[in-house]
This record gives sequence, C-alpha cells and structure tokens, in this order.
Amino acid sequence: MTPISFSVANIMLYMVLVVAQLLIERKLKMDMLLEVPFSFIMGYILDLYQIIIPASPESLGLRIVILLAGNICIAFGVYTMVQSHLVLAPVDGVILSIFNHYNKAYSLCKNCFDITMIAATIILCLVTRSPLYGICVGRIIKWFEIKQVSLIRS
Repeated sequence: MTPISFSVANIMLYMVLVVAQLLIERKLKMDMLLEVPFSFIMGYILDLYQIIIPASPESLGLRIVILLAGNICIAFGVYTMVQSHLVLAPVDGVILSIFNHYNKAYSLCKNCFDITMIAATIILCLVTRSPLYGICVGRIIKWFEIKQVSLIRS
C-alpha cells in the first residue's frame, strides 16, 4: 500500500501501541521502555523472515496446517511470555495493560484486540484493494489458560 517496508510499518505500529500503553496505565514502566528496542529488533526480523522463508506452498491443505501450527506456536509463546513476565511485544503489552486496567481475562482482551485489528485490516484491504491477511490467537490462549488452571488444581 505504501513505499515503506513491512518492518518499518510494524515498528511504527509498535510505537503507537507503546504510547497507548502509557495512556492506559498513566505511568511509564520499565517493561514499556524495553518494548521500544524489542520493536526495532522484531521489525527487522520480520524483513529477514520474508527473505528466508519461501513463498507459501501451493496446497491449500498444507497452508491450513502451517497456519494452525503457526497460530498454536504464537499463542503458546504469548501465553508463556505473559505468565513469566518477560518483555512483551507492544501488541501484547497493550493487551496486558487493557487486561490490568479493566480486570478482564487476558484471552478475552486478546480476542477483542485481534478482532478489532482484523476488522481494521479488512477495511484497509478493501479500501486499498490489497490482499487480506490476519491472525487471531486469543481463543488458543484461552485454551492454554484453562489447561494451566486444570494443572494447578490437580
């Protein structure tokens, strides 16, 4: 849609999300500051992935398997990072801020955020006539939350 690379667009979005966290929590925390260098590292890793990872396979079945495996891996990674209080990607940091501020389940906040981002993506893609992309992992994170509770109780 624009002449800027995917990594630069990602970094710009991440910076907006760090500011959103500041607005939600109304205080600057160390983990928010650490999200800034994380944003730059992740942005440039995304460009590297686009170079290293080949184009998607022709088979629709294989594409679905790769999508599901990727979503499960992302959900597990996000869940693990949130539970271990590691530095989060700004996307997950803003969701954690919403979770802390409104005292709702993290998976619910993640679902709502993902749906909002997917809706924004659909609108932008329709307006610009670009291909449609999106990931929604909140439901998978909910499964990990349920499994953790059942493991703790047993």
